[in-house]
Amino acid sequence: MTAGWLDGEGVAPQRDQLDWLADTFDLNYPDDLPLPHTFPTPNGQIEMEWTLGSHSVTLEVDLAKRCGDWLSYGAESTQEETRALDLNGHEDWSWLTGRIRSFTQ
Repeated sequence: MTAGWLDGEGVAPQRDQLDWLADTFDLNYPDDLPLPHTFPTPNGQIEMEWTLGSHSVTLEVDLAKRCGDWLSYGAESTQEETRALDLNGHEDWSWLTGRIRSFTQ
């Protein structure tokens, strides 16, 4: 992906940061959970999205800071859940995968 990938606009994510995300995801995300749809954002970050039953989940990943902003909500509820995650640490990955698992049961 190169700069200008989005109609002449858009920052390309840095290769080493994408490698970090791929490695970290592989290390921390269990094989038995559904994979997210993953997209680049215009500002050079990554967005992951899951649709899990009546729940929608978005994780906006800041590659440079190695953190993410979690947002989930249920179609049957107006309640949203937000959380800032440190994607360098196992604790927040454990929380994330626990929440994904809870929406699949």
